[in-house]
Amino acid sequence: MSFLPRKRDLISSETGTIIKKEALTEVSLVFPNSYRVGMSNLGFQTLYGLINSREDALCHRAFLDREGETRTVETGRRLSGYDIVAFSIPFELDYLNVVRILGRSGISFPGKDRAEKEPLIIAGGAAVSLNPEPLSPFIDAFVAGEAEELIGEILDLYAARRRLHRTRLLEYLSSIPGVYVPSLYEFDYGSGFTAPASLPLPVRLRRSGSFLSEGTRSVIVSPGAAFSNMFLIEVSRGCSRGCLFCPCPAVYGAARHRGVEAILGDVREGLGVTGRIGFVGAAVSDYPEIDNLVGLSCDMGGRVSTSSLRADSMTAGLLSALRRSGQRTITLAPETGSYRLRRKIGKPISDGEVLSALEKARKAGFRGAKLYFMIGLPGETTGDVEAIVRLLKKASAIIPVRATVAPFVPKAWTPFSWSPMESKEKLKAKGGLIRKGVSGEKRIKVVLESSRTAVAEAALARGDRLLGHHLARGTADEKLFRDYAGRSFTPDDHTPWEIIDPGFSKEELWKRWMDY
Repeated sequence: MSFLPRKRDLISSETGTIIKKEALTEVSLVFPNSYRVGMSNLGFQTLYGLINSREDALCHRAFLDREGETRTVETGRRLSGYDIVAFSIPFELDYLNVVRILGRSGISFPGKDRAEKEPLIIAGGAAVSLNPEPLSPFIDAFVAGEAEELIGEILDLYAARRRLHRTRLLEYLSSIPGVYVPSLYEFDYGSGFTAPASLPLPVRLRRSGSFLSEGTRSVIVSPGAAFSNMFLIEVSRGCSRGCLFCPCPAVYGAARHRGVEAILGDVREGLGVTGRIGFVGAAVSDYPEIDNLVGLSCDMGGRVSTSSLRADSMTAGLLSALRRSGQRTITLAPETGSYRLRRKIGKPISDGEVLSALEKARKAGFRGAKLYFMIGLPGETTGDVEAIVRLLKKASAIIPVRATVAPFVPKAWTPFSWSPMESKEKLKAKGGLIRKGVSGEKRIKVVLESSRTAVAEAALARGDRLLGHHLARGTADEKLFRDYAGRSFTPDDHTPWEIIDPGFSKEELWKRWMDY
């Protein structure tokens, strides 16, 4: 079975598809995973709309095809036939798919061997905004941060300078704030990054000045997306909670909330296409007027869904409105089983608040709950793991529970970036403890995510250029990933992600790590 739907079936089922046959600058926008996942990503959709809104540019989409070469869905063209190939990469594990796609594309690989007439390869997204270095051998230019304004600046410069020698073009691109051209920099663990004096060091991450006024919403609605036939609207961006494990503040900064009337305008637009509306944000229930927003959207005829909610900001009014929209399952992320560890990681939600939220959901008519946990957090004890079992049993007495338990992965530009990942053996033992603890509980289903996959994610999240070269040569094996994932750092160490400036210093992170 193909990983990608047949082009004619895919295009004919979409609403909002933009088809351009030619333009001065032709861009292939690549999501390095399935169509299903990519078409539920608002960042990807936003770039598609912004590029196609220009008279001088077109944007065709491409997704990972596990059976062969990735080609654009609009035309079936090879990526090598475009002026620019732009990757949108929200997840570190998709670095592996970027390598796979480029390796089959006919484009020279790695980047130092690229000829003058070959496409310019750029990449952006949350993952590379934290640490782009593992992909630096393959990518000509990275976009660090939010791309709403950046993509236009890149296209303007490319249109004006496209006939320049490739090296000179890259030098011009590096002058755009938020653009990192890795070939112009060198990295060494002893001395850190070095670059010519004319280049920014580090590269300051960009944040959008237009989000509050313009917002982001679906451009294309598709039945083949993970959120099938749903019109997605971003109600807020960033987060001010400051959980120690979460990289969201590093990429998006403090919480920014769009106005209710502006969002309702997007709802009206969406209802012209589909009856399903999805509100998206780092913590949707933290939106100051979420009850009112969901209620008004329902009154307009929308069936509303939201991403994960927080137990301490979830109200009966919100739950009632969501249930009225047909939502049947509530999703919460307690993260750990014990309040002790929740408080330490910056998410001080009590067991009572979690259980109270589930009770409210049951009374509102919800039929099940999804709960997300991590194991392997720094300082975690056996008692903390056993507390997951106790909380699940208490929760299941209220409502049937599906629990997803994932290994903790330390991410760049978080206080936990200093910490090694726990060994696969210990993670396996902790997962076994949870499985044994809930054995025979008919109202509890536990899904343990792969520790092997998590180790690869941890390696890529804090990896360096050498790891990228291993990826290119096919020598990045499980042992290498374990070595990278198991690294610890001190404030005297130079790290690969220091090339990015998120607006705060590593000294601030070290202090929070020391206070942990």
